[in-house]
Amino acid sequence: MLAPNLFSVPYRHKKEFVRPHDKYNIAIALITTAMARIMLYDYMEKIAKEKDCKLLYTDTDSCFYLHRRGQAPPFRVGEMLGMMDREYGDWNIVAFYTGGCKQYAMKMKHKKNGEIKYIVKCRGCWDKVDSPLDFNQFKKMVEAYGEEQEPVKLERTHFQPNWRQGELQAVLKLGGMHQYMTKE
Repeated sequence: MLAPNLFSVPYRHKKEFVRPHDKYNIAIALITTAMARIMLYDYMEKIAKEKDCKLLYTDTDSCFYLHRRGQAPPFRVGEMLGMMDREYGDWNIVAFYTGGCKQYAMKMKHKKNGEIKYIVKCRGCWDKVDSPLDFNQFKKMVEAYGEEQEPVKLERTHFQPNWRQGELQAVLKLGGMHQYMTKE
């Protein structure tokens, strides 16, 4: 910080990083993400201060909290920028387990037809039919925290650019081992 309203952000241009356009500005990107964190903290604070509300889990863009059935949320809900939205508005969350950042599992029941639905998220992996990590397995692992457990090997594919070679690589990650497949 050079002065109360003047900041200096040093950086170097590198050939391997592509600039999206001429109007790119690192300071705006930094301020945007900082403001998003501040807004999330404000939501967390409102939940924590509300009577009969308990904050269960937060991520970069979401809050899971417990409140009495029929109780209004401690903040405005909507679809405008900066507002929280009810992602699962037609569902009641029956059970919620978290193992830490970006790791959670939910059992939900549809409000109208009673259908049961399970969601498991684990650091970029998601529930699939053939995944060894389902709701019950995740629940067991969270409840056995601190005890000796067998690791669950998850398989996931994500794409990452290789700027130096001008390629896009599909990376299959399986239990700590990486297999690279190149697609030009």
